[in-house]
Amino acid sequence: MTDPFTIRQEVRRKLIHMSTAVVGLCMLWVEPGIMRWITLTMAILFPLLDLGRRKIAFFARIYASLFKSVTRPFEEKHITSAAIMFVSMAITVWLFSPTIAAAALLFTSVGDAAAAIVGRSLGQTRIGKKTLEGTLAFLSCTICIALLIPNLAARIGILGAVGAGLVELIPIPHVDDNLSVPILSALIMTISGGIL
Repeated sequence: MTDPFTIRQEVRRKLIHMSTAVVGLCMLWVEPGIMRWITLTMAILFPLLDLGRRKIAFFARIYASLFKSVTRPFEEKHITSAAIMFVSMAITVWLFSPTIAAAALLFTSVGDAAAAIVGRSLGQTRIGKKTLEGTLAFLSCTICIALLIPNLAARIGILGAVGAGLVELIPIPHVDDNLSVPILSALIMTISGGIL
């Protein structure tokens, strides 16, 4: 199925997506217990609002006025990637150390945006549904993030960044990458930290 999104819509959607980087950054400086409860609250609230916009006209009107132009056609009658992102944030923050959770969430919010924008605007070399150019943009961003995260060993961060890139490039069927990328990259970093 061809995605009818224009580059402008994609950029706007990904700028909203990148705003979730705030949660990853907060993991570095805010008390982890506070962040756990904040993300759990968002993981409950946003899917409920998402359900509400499909069932209640009032919520549907508010949603349409704010996000209609950045909603993909398949999300019209299904849960949005944004709601899934909030659930994955909570899972990542609750299951992994603050440093690893921060890296994994930043990989997802910044890397995914870079991959989508570069892939759509400059992508020429197709790899399945993705592009080589988008994947390289993803890897460039996530490796830079890995090297900038305080108290994260470079080798572990880079392994997580590469793992995130592979999950982004070769998606798990029927699993939104907003769920798979942070959780699997955090798992890779956690396991790598125990081995390396």
